[in-house]
Amino acid sequence: TLVYVPTEYGETDEVNVAVGNSMANFSANTIRLYDGVDYVMPYGISAKKVENTRMLSRSEVPYTVCLPYPIDIPEGAVVYRLKNIQSNELVFTETDKTIMEAGQPYLVRSTGDIHLNTDKQTELQADNKIGTDQQSVTGYTLRGTFKVIRNKEANELGAYVLQSDGKWHAVLTDTDEYRSAH
Repeated sequence: TLVYVPTEYGETDEVNVAVGNSMANFSANTIRLYDGVDYVMPYGISAKKVENTRMLSRSEVPYTVCLPYPIDIPEGAVVYRLKNIQSNELVFTETDKTIMEAGQPYLVRSTGDIHLNTDKQTELQADNKIGTDQQSVTGYTLRGTFKVIRNKEANELGAYVLQSDGKWHAVLTDTDEYRSAH
């Protein structure tokens, strides 16, 4: 749970408590995001530290990642952005940047255990609609979101999901496997 409280509450070291007096001026010492938990962030938060319990283990199949805050690219991560399409294949290239931008979708290959934390003063974006920040090539768009999308909605968007076989599969709604996938 994220808690927004008025400035009169005073400063606090409590985790996930943002103090402020207007929609644009909330700050927190530590924001901790738990993997698999939805958060409602109606206002952005300036945090001194962001902890994310999600760990990306070593994997040949890349992870899809979109964070509501920027982070330095972690050691052991190779980060890719959508570049173009060749025939029927999407082409991703390794980013030449040193940070992963907030709200930007990426593919991340992990060569070891990677944590998505930051100890830098960080701006967390308020909830946004699917695809506010996106990468597009002719006929395809890689979109990020900070919320879980149910299969019905993903199917209606014509979404594909990167599966454990390393291939993109259309989101279907007629099997238990796809109904339970995120």
